[in-house]
Amino acid sequence: MATVHSYLRFSNEKQAEGRSQERQENYALEFIKEGGHELSDLKLDDFGKSGFKGDKQAALKKFMAEIGKRVRPGDILFVEAIDRLGRRGVRHTQDLVNKILNAGIDIAIALPVKKVYRASDENDVGGAIELAAFAFQAYTYSKNLSERITEDWDDKRKRAAQGERFGKRSRCWLTWDETSQRYKVKPGADKTIEYIFRRTVDGLGERALLRELANKQIPALGRSGKWNNTMLGNFFADRSVCGEWQAFHFDANHKRKALGEPIPDFYPRIISDELYELAQAARSSRLQKRGPSGKFVNLFPSLLHCSVDGQPMHLVTIQPKKKTIARRFVSYGHIRRVNGACNLSINCPTFEQAILKNLLCIKPSDILPSDQSTDGTLAAKRGELAGITTRLATLQAKLETSDDDIDVLLSAVRNLAKRKEDVKKQVKLLERSEAVSNASPMTEAQNIMQLLSEATGDELHALRVKLRQVLANWIERIDVAPYKINGGRLVGFKAAISFKGGANVRQHVETGERERTFWTGPIDPND
Repeated sequence: MATVHSYLRFSNEKQAEGRSQERQENYALEFIKEGGHELSDLKLDDFGKSGFKGDKQAALKKFMAEIGKRVRPGDILFVEAIDRLGRRGVRHTQDLVNKILNAGIDIAIALPVKKVYRASDENDVGGAIELAAFAFQAYTYSKNLSERITEDWDDKRKRAAQGERFGKRSRCWLTWDETSQRYKVKPGADKTIEYIFRRTVDGLGERALLRELANKQIPALGRSGKWNNTMLGNFFADRSVCGEWQAFHFDANHKRKALGEPIPDFYPRIISDELYELAQAARSSRLQKRGPSGKFVNLFPSLLHCSVDGQPMHLVTIQPKKKTIARRFVSYGHIRRVNGACNLSINCPTFEQAILKNLLCIKPSDILPSDQSTDGTLAAKRGELAGITTRLATLQAKLETSDDDIDVLLSAVRNLAKRKEDVKKQVKLLERSEAVSNASPMTEAQNIMQLLSEATGDELHALRVKLRQVLANWIERIDVAPYKINGGRLVGFKAAISFKGGANVRQHVETGERERTFWTGPIDPND
């Protein structure tokens, strides 16, 4: 009697609706019953995982990692057929089988014939030839199937460029109309997607956006009826919301690659190119900065450093029983009880007011919601123009050297050339707007305090989120030296602000006093 580890795999999740899983399980149970073995409690299921690509067979990797631990010599690995272990070719399959057999583990199969490959049969020439034949057959079948699918998609791409549409697999915000043979937008879906993109531009991350969609009871567009991160991510994964369709294929390394140029106007357009680029830029700026997990937004995450002990400073929230919440910045060394760490904390509102009031170069247009400001679009538009110019040059080169898909290339060149002229006009207008906006940084900096002081609720939250992004992109670090005022209970601080451009400002604040003095130069905690 031996312990049997049953490995189940099928390539397409749709196969879960058929009998593939049931059939594999029945073969395993039959083998266990006939041999008087026992089934291992190690769950080895790779459902919806391709054996031809092979890099996502997590359960198989788990089995290999457990060899010598929960999988021991004398155990048996049962698979319906050798191709369940993979379809990546003779050498790969032989290497995998040899690793298993060399670990003292037998391999049992049910198809095409019932057989057990014994770890003890080191010179089983017939078995080795048999395994190689099975592996070659499985690889050849998958390779031919992959090539047929690629050819089919090549043909679909050409037909799509000529105006044909095909829509059995649609986007979650679209439906397929059999009469017109065209996609149609679901009622209300266009407004929902535009709202998601605009709130992303305003600075909301996925978590905050999901919470807002739920609070506003905006219906989800997917089949589950619930909003989730995957659904939001799909809106930004490609340009289908701009009406484009991009075909893909898997290269020799089984990596997903774009196939040809995108087909414009394949889907109904939901949002403008301008809004799409702005939203993508906003998402990129958040990659190194996690969004707030609660209602309060810390404006200085990862920026503050205590110059007394060299530790970063964290925001702590204190709420004694039946008293208001107090938020203070304190050395992380004190939180972790590091010897010699500074134990003085700084009132968060006092610190914010002092720092923001004197960051004279910040413009309100940097933190206003997108529908009130166009200044933030300039960088995105310049990037879009550069991308269009590069793509246009590539297409024109193809047009001169290629005899294939001439109509497709001509259509793409015309569309890109028109789009390039439109973007150039928008860049010129935005450059003029920025020149006017930069004329009075002092006045705009004063307006920031007014915007924050007058905003409430969701507006205040969105405003602080946007401001937090601006500060993170602009400021390198803020060195803070807290000290007791005249040896009493009140705490003052000195702050040296280092900007990413190389400039620095020094600030001295004493809690409860209106006067604030400014210096330049390095900060000295003993000063």
